[in-house]
Amino acid sequence: MKHIKEPLQTGRLLGKMVWKSGPWLLISIIFFILIEAITPLLQLYASKQMIDGIVEQDAFTHTEIWAVVYACSLVMIGAVKSLEKWVKALLAEKSMMTVNCLLIDAFERIPGMRFFEDPKYRDRLETLRDRSTWLPTQFINISSNLLTAVVSLAGVVLVIAYLSPVLAVILILSTAPFAFVHNHYNEMEWEYNKEYAPVRRKAAYTRHILLSRRSAKEVRLFGLGDFFINLYQSNFKNLYSVLKKIQIRSSRWSVLTGFLSGAGTGLGYFWILSQSGSNHFSVGDISLYLGAVFQLSTALRDIAKEGADTMDIWRMGRDFFLFMNAKIDISLPSKGKRIASKGAMAVEFKDVSFRYPFQEMSAGHQVYDTELEDEDFDLYDDLEDEDLREHHHSESDGRCTEYVLNRVSFSISPGEKVAIVGANGSGKTTLMKLLCRFYEYHEGEIKVNGINIRDMDLHGLRSRMSVVFQEFGKYELSLRNNIGLGDVEALNDEEKLHRAAQAAQLEYVINDLPEGMDTMIGPEWGGTDFSGGQWQRIALARSFVKDAGLVILDEPAASLDIRAEYEIFRQFHSFTEGKTVIMISHRFSTVKMADRILVLKNGKIIEEGSHEELMKQDGEYNKMFRLQAQSFQGKDEVHC
Repeated sequence: MKHIKEPLQTGRLLGKMVWKSGPWLLISIIFFILIEAITPLLQLYASKQMIDGIVEQDAFTHTEIWAVVYACSLVMIGAVKSLEKWVKALLAEKSMMTVNCLLIDAFERIPGMRFFEDPKYRDRLETLRDRSTWLPTQFINISSNLLTAVVSLAGVVLVIAYLSPVLAVILILSTAPFAFVHNHYNEMEWEYNKEYAPVRRKAAYTRHILLSRRSAKEVRLFGLGDFFINLYQSNFKNLYSVLKKIQIRSSRWSVLTGFLSGAGTGLGYFWILSQSGSNHFSVGDISLYLGAVFQLSTALRDIAKEGADTMDIWRMGRDFFLFMNAKIDISLPSKGKRIASKGAMAVEFKDVSFRYPFQEMSAGHQVYDTELEDEDFDLYDDLEDEDLREHHHSESDGRCTEYVLNRVSFSISPGEKVAIVGANGSGKTTLMKLLCRFYEYHEGEIKVNGINIRDMDLHGLRSRMSVVFQEFGKYELSLRNNIGLGDVEALNDEEKLHRAAQAAQLEYVINDLPEGMDTMIGPEWGGTDFSGGQWQRIALARSFVKDAGLVILDEPAASLDIRAEYEIFRQFHSFTEGKTVIMISHRFSTVKMADRILVLKNGKIIEEGSHEELMKQDGEYNKMFRLQAQSFQGKDEVHC
């Protein structure tokens, strides 16, 4: 039942995509298909009539009429094929836009980070993203070819069955093995593409490194060209060796089944010619049936090939269907609670525990799509987040990783500026990701303004936050857009954009740009390229432009030099007035500006207080501060 249900679901989805893209274009293609399918039958019959007319000398006028019919059919089929090609191109282009829009909508519907950080999903995502450019074209072309062949076959089978039903059955059965083999090996290729998707992605990644502007300097400086070329070739040879085995086996069976199909056609020719002496057959009849056998053989092979290719397309479409119907990765309330649209926000973590991956959820919360529950998930390959990287370890028994956060509790009052410090992997960034609702936590509660975030309207929560991530966005757009994207409603608010740029110390940069705020930045489209520190200022300005009640700054000064950091954070309290601020930083010159500091170690808060209070405790914070001071001052002992 599942084998019938899944293709129907996929076919319905693909059909809806094409219909939504251009209903009249699709109707036109169906009309053209019917003409193309019927025309060969008309030509066969016209040929029969012309030959019989030539043999019977007294029917010359009759012969001329059928000659004109045959000639008109040639003109018509030529015109129809040209029109069909043009209409297909238009429909394919519109379908590509439809597919990409559906894909993007599906991404937007998944509120967490599941599809971006789980390698299994990332493989599927890369495949879907690649297919979105050519799948609609393939689906339209292959499906229309299949439909043409099926309609044509139906007519030809009726013609041959009128002569001999047994012959029609023999011809159909002789081609069946060819169709089976073609479909079987298409399925093997599809499974190969799925199974080796990680290897293909690694090959694409090494190619990207060799061709990327970002990595070009190190590749040349360290002489890494040969290393990455060898890595690319190694991955590619691995892929090629498996594909070669499949193709060799496929070609052997294709030859054998092709021989069987050809033998069936030859048998049909022989049987019809053996009837040439019969009084029941005219010369035109013999010509008609010989042509019908040839067309039947051609149509059957076309159906075998196009049918297998259509199944291949539907297998690809199955991934679209699963993706479009994937369950969301965090639980959302049916009617979320809203928080105040103005004012600083209060934050509370109460006994919060979390680990990667989170397959077991408290309070009945379910994360992963049950459609894919048989897959083994690994959330950590190729990830850059330090908390994820530090806390992940492989275990042969398949158990989940250790807790990144272990019963963490703290509260932040409205308008308070709090810094979080700790070694790499202590869980700092994970705290912020949970607060932004990118993941579900296992135990405890996270509250904003006294409301559990699991009960809140997600859009309403995120609209009241402004965040600068470690890996902030660098958009190859104008400077205005790069700043204004923090609050799209402010894109044309010159005063608001100016204040944000001023707070991030971007005024001197803007004054030097040829078109000011409207200057394109980034090298992708020939814009002005910026340094890492300038990009960081833009990210800060983006967070300042939003009228948020909670500002989260994750390593906000990582790319800034000491002077730039001092100039920006000298105004720290003024441009964050009326806002709650959570700041993660390794720079203690920045951390000192906070009202309170939380020290995180091994997923637990071990110290908290102001800079002065923590220095007096002579604990972990004091130790980290002194180590950093030594690195700046170059002294063995630093007195604070």
